[in-house]
Amino acid sequence: LDYDYLLRLFELRTMIAIYRSGKAVKESFAQGMTIDEARNIHARLLYTTVKSHVRYFILSKFAANLQTVEDQQCLSVLKQLCALFGVTDILEGEQWLGIIDSDEAELAEAAARNICESLRPDVIPLTDAFDFPDRVLNSALGRKDGKVYEALLNAARQSTMNILPDGTKNEVPKFVKELVPYLDKTLLLHANRELPKSKL
Repeated sequence: LDYDYLLRLFELRTMIAIYRSGKAVKESFAQGMTIDEARNIHARLLYTTVKSHVRYFILSKFAANLQTVEDQQCLSVLKQLCALFGVTDILEGEQWLGIIDSDEAELAEAAARNICESLRPDVIPLTDAFDFPDRVLNSALGRKDGKVYEALLNAARQSTMNILPDGTKNEVPKFVKELVPYLDKTLLLHANRELPKSKL
């Protein structure tokens, strides 16, 4: 996928959006509206135009910085991320009417799918690149040690939602007790290793 082509598309969208916004505001002036009235009546159009311009700015700076990357493996991944940013914005559809047709939108969908598939092996390193420690994230999800379900269970056990005001634990509802014979409580002991065969 050519991110330079995406960049030109984003530039075109921004220029069209600015033209449409300027034209709408001028027409409001011609009808005798003040600047505040014109901005108010065209607030949604102006907002989406600003959004288009900011997205173009982000994409253009992303693309420009790719020129400075020397590591070829890193560059390959970053080019895909750049393209994914652009394609994702197209799929969200704001201010793309008349610029791309339905066939091109289908191609964008296929491109996003292919890029995501290609980036899958790099998702963990890309996420880790933000270098947020688990303590800061304060979430059971996305743990460095990979023990997501164990952490979720532990978080649920310690949640204040499960502690009554007098400090006692909230009793398990009766219907859950009826399910106990059918639950495999040893499942978490297997962690990320191979799971035992189903009893069913």
